[in-house]
Amino acid sequence: MRSKAILLCLALLLEGCFMVSGLPWERLIIARGCMCQRETSHFISPQLYQRIQIIPQGGRCQRKEIIIHLRNKNVICLKPDTRWVEMMIFHIQKRQRLANENGSNASGRRSL
Repeated sequence: MRSKAILLCLALLLEGCFMVSGLPWERLIIARGCMCQRETSHFISPQLYQRIQIIPQGGRCQRKEIIIHLRNKNVICLKPDTRWVEMMIFHIQKRQRLANENGSNASGRRSL
């Protein structure tokens, strides 16, 4: 029982320190939810890609994340607002739309 009281006092003390220093709790929670802590805008050749993850912003992370898994097992996060990354995402989404349209036509359904 005494340890719970000590933990509660410690938590209140830490919260007061964060309030005084201006460091919000929300930023700490969001930062843990994001996969990317550092991002790059440098061009990476598509020949090196093994797979691409596009993670939309959501409850755990307030920003869109683009994660490239390379063939040499390295993982790189890209800045989503970089022009070449935007073009890459556009082409990926366009290819997926075409594949979905072709898949629906092959199954006998008509697309409008």
